[in-house]
Amino acid sequence: MVINTRFPMLSAIAKILWIIAIIMIITGLFSIISELIEFSKLGSSGSEWVWTYKDITKIIVSAIFIPFGFTTMAVAETIGVFFAIELNTRTDNK
Repeated sequence: MVINTRFPMLSAIAKILWIIAIIMIITGLFSIISELIEFSKLGSSGSEWVWTYKDITKIIVSAIFIPFGFTTMAVAETIGVFFAIELNTRTDNK
């Protein structure tokens, strides 16, 4: 994403939103992967599955962070699309 010289603050907001989206997606994926790894170890230990606060928290974090991360990324990309439209429709009277 390139900084738009006409709208530098909006460009900065779009970059910040992009970074937040990446962090949310990585956090959600890390959470779900660690929960799946823990769940796969369950069969080897021979114990029963018990829902703990940690398990519920990981599932909730994954269920919230991944979709909201992609939504935030879409908002940042939409701002970039608006910049591209503005650049392509600008006319220079030279």
